[in-house]
Amino acid sequence: MVDLKKRKFIKSGVVTAAAVPVAAISAPNEKEKLGNLSGTSLPPEFTIKSGKIVDNPDIRLGFARCWGCYDNCSIRVRIDKQSDKVQRVSGNPYCPNNRYRPESLSTSVEQALVKLTEQNSLDNRATTCGRGTAAGDAANSKQRVTQVLKRVGKRGERRWQSIPYEQALREIMQGGDLFGEGKVEGLAAIHQPDKLANPQDPLFGPASKQLLISYNSEVHIRTSLLRRFAGQYRASIGKKSAYCGAQQRIGIKRVFKSAIFGGAAHAHPDIDFEAGADGCRFGLYIGTSPSNSGNSLNALGAQLAQARTEYGYDYVCVDPILRNATTYATGGEWLPILPGRDTPFLFGLIRHIFENQLYNKKHLENTTDAAARQDGELHHTNASYLVIQNAGHPLQNQFLRDDDGEPLVLVDGQVKPVIAAPHGELFVDQEIVYNSEKLHVISSLELMRQETYKTPMAEYAAATGISEQKIRDIANRFTSHGRKAAVMLSTASSSADGTVTGWATAMLNLLIGSHHAKGGACYWHGPVSGLKGPYILNSVEGGFGKADQGVSLNREGKYEHSREYHDKVKQGINPYPAQDPWPQTAPVQNTAEMLTSHINQRPFSLKAFISWRANVLYGASGLPSEVFDAFKDPHGEHGIPLVIAIVDQISTTAEYADYLIPDFVHMEEMAIDRHWGSERKGISASGRLLEPKTEKNQAGQNICMEQFLIDVAKTLKLKGFGEKAIKKTDGSYVDLHNEHQWGAYMLANCAANIGDDLPQASARDLELSGAKYGMRNLYPYIGESESKLVERLLSRGGYFDESPRYDGEFQAGKPGLCLNVYNEGLTEGINCYSGQSLKGYPTYAPNAFWNGDRWEDHWPKSDYPVLMSSYKSTLRSPWSVSYDRTVEFSPTNYVYMHQHTGRALNLKDGDTVTVRSAINRPATGTLKLVNDIVPGAISIATGFGHSGYGANDLWIDGQKQAGDPRRGAGISVNPIIPTDPTRTGPAPLVDVHTYCTCRHGVPVKVEKV
Repeated sequence: MVDLKKRKFIKSGVVTAAAVPVAAISAPNEKEKLGNLSGTSLPPEFTIKSGKIVDNPDIRLGFARCWGCYDNCSIRVRIDKQSDKVQRVSGNPYCPNNRYRPESLSTSVEQALVKLTEQNSLDNRATTCGRGTAAGDAANSKQRVTQVLKRVGKRGERRWQSIPYEQALREIMQGGDLFGEGKVEGLAAIHQPDKLANPQDPLFGPASKQLLISYNSEVHIRTSLLRRFAGQYRASIGKKSAYCGAQQRIGIKRVFKSAIFGGAAHAHPDIDFEAGADGCRFGLYIGTSPSNSGNSLNALGAQLAQARTEYGYDYVCVDPILRNATTYATGGEWLPILPGRDTPFLFGLIRHIFENQLYNKKHLENTTDAAARQDGELHHTNASYLVIQNAGHPLQNQFLRDDDGEPLVLVDGQVKPVIAAPHGELFVDQEIVYNSEKLHVISSLELMRQETYKTPMAEYAAATGISEQKIRDIANRFTSHGRKAAVMLSTASSSADGTVTGWATAMLNLLIGSHHAKGGACYWHGPVSGLKGPYILNSVEGGFGKADQGVSLNREGKYEHSREYHDKVKQGINPYPAQDPWPQTAPVQNTAEMLTSHINQRPFSLKAFISWRANVLYGASGLPSEVFDAFKDPHGEHGIPLVIAIVDQISTTAEYADYLIPDFVHMEEMAIDRHWGSERKGISASGRLLEPKTEKNQAGQNICMEQFLIDVAKTLKLKGFGEKAIKKTDGSYVDLHNEHQWGAYMLANCAANIGDDLPQASARDLELSGAKYGMRNLYPYIGESESKLVERLLSRGGYFDESPRYDGEFQAGKPGLCLNVYNEGLTEGINCYSGQSLKGYPTYAPNAFWNGDRWEDHWPKSDYPVLMSSYKSTLRSPWSVSYDRTVEFSPTNYVYMHQHTGRALNLKDGDTVTVRSAINRPATGTLKLVNDIVPGAISIATGFGHSGYGANDLWIDGQKQAGDPRRGAGISVNPIIPTDPTRTGPAPLVDVHTYCTCRHGVPVKVEKV
C-alpha cells in the first residue's frame, strides 16, 4: 500500500529499505551510538585470495529451507560457532526462488560463493526477502517455548507450569481429573478403532476420529510423519489450505481434469529469464500483484523488472488496493475493483471475447491429441464436443458418444466421432437424430457462451465498479498477443464464488490457448517426494489405509451415501437440502468446518484436539463464537475436553491448550520442500543447521512433534512405529524410534529419486554448504551409498531441474491434455442443497449464502455501506510477528479507505475506528484515507492484531513474562468476517461451490470510536 504522504520519506529511505535483507540479525545494542554507517557490520563471512575462499574461523555457513512464509526458498545462513546463533540470512545461489538465473548445480559451492562477490552483475546476486531475513531470529526468541508446560488455572489465562516430558506424556495418554475441573479422557481411551464415531451412521468411521489433529501441510518431512500417525491412530485431520484459498486453485484445475474433484493448480504469466523476449507480453493479475501472495518476490521481482524494462511487458493488477507503487514509463497499470467482484469482471472479459470472436479458433477446434500435434499445438479441447440436453434423459449433461465411447462432434452438418473429425464446429445448439433417437445437443463452447450472455455487460460492469468500456479494453489487450498472455490470481479472490473465479481465469487462458505455452500461463513441475524410494514410507505394512478412515468430520463425501439422506427417502420426504454442506468437490481437510461440525455435534463431537504449526483460531475467517467457547471451557456446552499444542511460540490457538509440547524452529529441523513460485521441478533441502534448544527427554532425545507422536504411537502399539516399523524395497526392515530416523529415510528416498541428476559433492562442498554438519544425525541410520546421495543433495541446499525449460513453443515435460471447456466428470456430482447436478462450466451469480439468498438480502447497503477486502503484507506472514525484525520494519497495519468514502462517512485520516459486520464482533484499528484504493471499500493487511506470540503477559512457574505490545499491534481481519445466517446452527461463511471458507467482499460498517 502506498501512502501518498509518505512518498517523500520513502524516497529518502531507499538505502535503509534495501539494506533489510542483509542486515545483521545479531547486531549490537541499538542504543549504542553509531560511529559510522558500518558501525554494526559483522566481519566478512569469508575473504577471497587468489580466487579461493579463506574461511572465517569463527563462523560456519549452511544452506537451509526458509520459514518466513510458505514459499520455501532455500537460504544461506551464517552461524556463530561459539554461540550457535544465526548472525545473518541471505539467499542460496542454487535456488530458483532466490536468484534471477540460478547457479548451475554442477558449479562447486566455492565457485558459486566467489561469484557472489563479483561486482557489476545483478545476475550474481542471491537474495532473500525481509521475511526470510527476519526468520533468523526464530531460534533465540525470548518468547520461545523450549520446555513442556501444563496449564494452571482456566484456559486462556496464559498461566503455565513446567513439568517433565514423561509426566505430560503419561497424563495425556491416561487422562483423569488433570486440572481439578472434572475427568478428561486421555488419548488411550479416545483411541477406539473398533467403535463408531457416530453410532447412527457408520459412514463416518471409527470413534478414534474424536481426536482432531490440525496441521500445516507445507513441511514435507515432518507433515508426512504426522499424517502417518493420524492414519494409524485413525484420527481426524485438518489443514489450513481450505480456509486460506484452496477454492481458486481447485477451480483452475477443472480445465485440466474431468472429475468431481481433480486436484488444484496455480498459474502465472511466463516471464522467466529463459523466455526472455519471447516471454509473456500481457499479464492480468487478479487480487494480487507480481511477486506478491504466494510467489517468491526475490526471483519474480527480478523477472518483472527485466520483463517490463527490457521486453515491454504490459500488465494490469485488478485489485481493490494498489499494493505496490506503479513504476512510471513501464507497462504496469492498477485497475481498482470492488472487493469480492472478480468473477463478474472475468465474465465480462469472456463475453467480449465471444462477441468479437477474439478466441483462438484453431486451438479450440482440435478434437484429439493427434489433431493438436498436427496443428503444432500441445493440447486439444472438448470445445466442440456435443452435450446432451434432453431433460430426464439418462445421459443428460453427458457427452454424446458412439458405441465405442468416442465423443461426437458436428462437422458440416454431420455427426462424427472425434477420431474421424480432427476439427469440430464450436457453436452448436440444435436438434439432431442419432441412432434413431431425437436429441437436443449443445456444444461445450456454446454452453459457455450462453452462460456469459445471460448477464448483460452493463450488469457485469456495475457489479465490479469498472466501466464497461474499460472491461472491453482489457479484453482487447489480453487477446492482442496470441498465446503470449495470461491471467493469474491469488487468495485475495476468496469470496462466495472463489471457485468460479479461479475457473474463469483458467477459461480465459484456455480461450487464447496459453496454457503451458512459452510466454503464456505456466505451471509448476512440483517437488521431489521423499515418501517413495528405498524406504516404503507412503504406507504401513499391515496398517490402515485411506479407505479405513471413513468420511471426514466435515463430510468430504457423497451426501447420497449418508444415513440422513436414506432416512429422508424412507420417510418419503425430499432429501434435499442436506442439513450441512458436503464438500465432495473439495476434499481438502477444512479444519474450520471440522470445528463447526463439532459445536453443532453433526456428525459427531470431539474429545481432543492437537495443533501443530497451525493457528486456526487466528487464521480461519468467520469462525462462530461457539468455536472459541469450545476452546475456552473444556466442560462447557461445546467444550473440547483435551487440547494439546505442539509449538515453538504460543499462538492464539495455543493459548487455550492444556499442554504445550515444545517444538523445533526451521533451522533445527530437516527439510524437503517444494519451491512455491518456481516453474522448475525442485526442492529446498537441509539437515539440522542448529542444535535444537528444546529440552530432552529421559532417553536424551530432543522433545518435538515427531518424538511426541512416536512415543504416543509406541505406547498404543500402533503399526508403523517402533521396532521394524518400516519396510524397504529390498525386503529388509528398519526401526522408527526418533525423528532422526524418519528424516534420514525421507532424505534418502528423495536423493535416490533424483539420482544421477544430483551434482557431485567434494569435501569442500560439504564444508561450505553446511551439509557435513547437517548430516551428523543421519549417518547412523542410512547406508553409505545412501549417505553419499544425501550429501550431494544437501551440498546445494536442494535441487532444481536444469533441463531445457521449453520444447518448442510450450513448456517441456508437460503432456498433451484434453482441456475442458466442459467438465463432464464434475456433472456427476450433486449439489447437496438443491439436489441438482453440478454444472460442467463456470456460472455467474452474485455472492450468495449456502441457501442461495444473496448477501444483500440479509446485509443491506443501508446498514453495511462498505465492502471489505484484505491482502497479504509483503513483509509479514501469519506467524512472522514472532520474529523481532518483523515488528521493527513492519510495525502495524491500517484500515485503508478512499478519501471520498471517508468524507461521505464523516471520517478523518488517523481516526480510531471500529470495523463491524453482521456478526457484531467489531475490531478496532487506525483509519488511513488514501487515493489508491477503490471507493466504497476498505482493505486491511493480514498478519497483525495478534493476542498470542508473546503479545500479552504470561506466567510460567509463577514468574511473569512481560508481553511485547508490538506483537499485538494493528487489527486482525478474520474475526470481523460474519457467519452464514442461513445454515443450520452456527457456521462460517463459505464458497458455495466448494464450501471452502471465504472472506472477501463482505459488507461492513466503519465507525469512529
